[in-house]
Amino acid sequence: MYLRLLTKYYLLLLIGFSFSVSAQDNLATGYTLIGGGFNIGLSEDRNESSQNTSIRASTQIGISPYFGKMYNEENMAGLFLTISHDDQSSNLNQSISAVGDVQNRSVGLGVFHRRFLKVSDRFGVFVQSDLGYERATVVEIDFPNGAVSDRSFLDQSRHSIYLNTGLGIYYFVTSSFALETRVRLGSLEWQKSEFSVEVTNEGNPLTTKQERTSESIDLVVLRTLAFDQFLTINFYF
Repeated sequence: MYLRLLTKYYLLLLIGFSFSVSAQDNLATGYTLIGGGFNIGLSEDRNESSQNTSIRASTQIGISPYFGKMYNEENMAGLFLTISHDDQSSNLNQSISAVGDVQNRSVGLGVFHRRFLKVSDRFGVFVQSDLGYERATVVEIDFPNGAVSDRSFLDQSRHSIYLNTGLGIYYFVTSSFALETRVRLGSLEWQKSEFSVEVTNEGNPLTTKQERTSESIDLVVLRTLAFDQFLTINFYF
């Protein structure tokens, strides 16, 4: 019995030590941060009636890791990577069958700078700026009559360079693990898009093709509350 009580006592001491006053000690020169997010989503929407059956399916996969290094007790510099994959397919069986497929891909990378402001032993806020590049593609293929000889093909690519600024809060659960969330305050983005549509019709032996290129610069300031990352877990060592 005494041994059991002694064991519980030491376990409580160990837990208390992990939640001690040194919770933010890893916010110091030379320490490293590893964090990021991962999401996967699968969905299928099926509607059936006596005259119509429609099936829509979607697969979403995304990963956004980042790596940072403290170069003093308040500032961090680091790298980030974003990869996303989204497939959507539909099959609409009406009086005329219609089949469609949409593929969205994006890859991005960049650098970030973060400045920490400690509010209490475990809690604090930070300001972060991201400078990044992203390439995204959208490919959409539709067979309005369910036949290969009757189709439309859309191909769109986008290149963008952006500068984002955000405000976040963090909470150290232990001295190594912290929870955080961040909201975007504003962004400046240069974007170049290339767009092409190709239509083939069974009743028309010619293929119609359209191409267009556009460039834009957008400045967006906070209008609504939008989270870049709603909740992430970071590891400091």
